[in-house]
Amino acid sequence: MEEETQSSGPTKKCPQCKELIQVSAKKCPHCQSDLRSWINRHPILTFFLIIIGIGIFPVIMAGISETSVPQSPTVQPAKTTEGQASVITETDPAKRIEAIVKSVTAKPEITIWDSKEKMASAKTQPPYEVVINAGQGDIASCSYAKNVAFEIMKKTLYRCNRKG
Repeated sequence: MEEETQSSGPTKKCPQCKELIQVSAKKCPHCQSDLRSWINRHPILTFFLIIIGIGIFPVIMAGISETSVPQSPTVQPAKTTEGQASVITETDPAKRIEAIVKSVTAKPEITIWDSKEKMASAKTQPPYEVVINAGQGDIASCSYAKNVAFEIMKKTLYRCNRKG
C-alpha cells in the first residue's frame, strides 16, 4: 500500500498527465515534465533575446520618428522668382538683408553683426552674422524657420552671383 501523500498546500493539475501536484512543484512527480515558465527553462536564449530587443529598439524608434512626422499643411515654403531677387538694390547690408528677409517672411526680428561683433552699417564689409530671432507666431516653428533661412540664402546668393 504505497500511497503518496502530498504535503499540505495548494494543488493544481499537471498540464501533461492531469495528475494533482503542488503549485510550487518544478517537475511533475508522475510524468517528469518541466513545469517552469519558458523564460526560466531557457535563461541563455532569454538573455540573447533581451539583448537583441534592446539593440533593435533604437533602430525602430528612429525609423518611426523619420516616417511619422507629418508636414504641417499650414506651413508653405516661400516662393521666389529671379525677378524678386534683382529688385533688392540696397547698399547698406542691414537694409539689404532686412529687405530680403521681409520679402520671405512677414514677421522678421533681425539683428546683423559684422565680424568684430558690432552692429552692421553701410560701411561694413562682409562677412555678416545675421540673426533672425524666433518670435511668436510662424517663425517659431522649426520647419517654417528652415524654409525662411533657405529662401534668404537663395536670394542672398542669387544677388551675390548677379554682381560677379
